[in-house]
Amino acid sequence: NYLGSKNPRLHTDEILIALSSTAAHNENAKKAMGELTKLKGCDAHSTVLLSSVDETTFKKLECNLLVSLNMKKMAENIINTNK
Repeated sequence: NYLGSKNPRLHTDEILIALSSTAAHNENAKKAMGELTKLKGCDAHSTVLLSSVDETTFKKLECNLLVSLNMKKMAENIINTNK
């Protein structure tokens, strides 16, 4: 149980918030923050379905998000089954 949530995973926006707050006193985090713009146009691949929060973060970073075709088909099957 993490602050009332049973989900221990961080979303990408939460990771960037943590990186940003660490950058104030950590040189490596500060350098990493300075490199984020270099992600523009990069391909990011996921073998799991990402949350809308994570998809939005990749869009803001202007990364090309690629999700495995099998995962997309699985999601479509779940959506079609629940109709």
